[in-house]
Amino acid sequence: MTYEEKLATIVTAIVEARKATRKGHYPKLYLTSDNGLNKIGVSEVYDILLQLRDDEKVIHIKELPTELKRKLDRTVVLEPDRDNFVIVIRGAFDGWYSAYLLKTKSRLENLTYINLVKIYDVVLDINDKLQISKTPEIFINQLPNLVKFQILFPVDSVGTRKAYEGYRWEGVRYLEKEGILANLRHTDDAGFGYGYIEMWVDVPKFEAFLKQIEGEYIKRNKAASKESKQKEVESKAQPVPEVQSQPNSHYDERTSTLHIRQEKVKLRKNAFNTSVIALLTKSSQNMKKDWCWDEVIQKLEGTDDESTLQEFKKKFRPACDGLAKIIALKTGITDYLIYDNNNVRINPTYQ
Repeated sequence: MTYEEKLATIVTAIVEARKATRKGHYPKLYLTSDNGLNKIGVSEVYDILLQLRDDEKVIHIKELPTELKRKLDRTVVLEPDRDNFVIVIRGAFDGWYSAYLLKTKSRLENLTYINLVKIYDVVLDINDKLQISKTPEIFINQLPNLVKFQILFPVDSVGTRKAYEGYRWEGVRYLEKEGILANLRHTDDAGFGYGYIEMWVDVPKFEAFLKQIEGEYIKRNKAASKESKQKEVESKAQPVPEVQSQPNSHYDERTSTLHIRQEKVKLRKNAFNTSVIALLTKSSQNMKKDWCWDEVIQKLEGTDDESTLQEFKKKFRPACDGLAKIIALKTGITDYLIYDNNNVRINPTYQ
């Protein structure tokens, strides 16, 4: 176990012990398999409790297990055997515990994949700039010319550009809170709508963090690749059914959920883009059809009125963009829909 894992186990045990303690009594920490403290050992548990007492000042150690007391005193202990720590939880513990949980949640190994990529995306750009700038004062594009991770920018639209800019700010803000960056400032590019993020980089901290996030990213991808290969092996071991019971994708109107192979995308009921996907997946014929925008409007709105059609045409492309974006964000699939300003169809790969 790493130090962080041991600390998390001990802190959780303290919280659970307090829940089980009567009013007017002190919590007791037993080293059991249920709370995981037996895997750490009495000496290491004591060392970390001392840190919480002396460095964090959130507990006081009132009594020690007899086994530990004999080791520390090197004398014969005449009192009855004790198999637990007795601790006093100080008033500062709750505030410290809340801050500890937030810090733990934001550690690299606990981040979701998309949050990890948001940070790694800006880290790679910062590293490129440092290689040629020879100074810790640098800038990076808020909207880069080269998209390194498609999950952050699945399709090109006004909405996805704004979202990507937001992701970039989230990434640099994370690094700022870690003490790696300082003096963050946005500089406009004089009229084009995009700009630069200026910053000062603590280079030693950045180099250490670069190794950490590279290692975490590689580990995640290896795990995902291993899982994918395992699924492929398992699928090959299964007999191939003569009749496929479900198409590669279908829309469940009851739950408002789009199923794409093993992935699920929850859509908002009664939304226009949800109605579009419901139409496209209604039957195998619909899924194979290349739909023109006016056919879609006629089917959904039940009208041939030219002015009504033109009014709804304004919604056609944004609806397709919105669907493509949410599908990409939820599943990583960026080619489910094939569309332009006038036509849309489901990619044959997913039919």
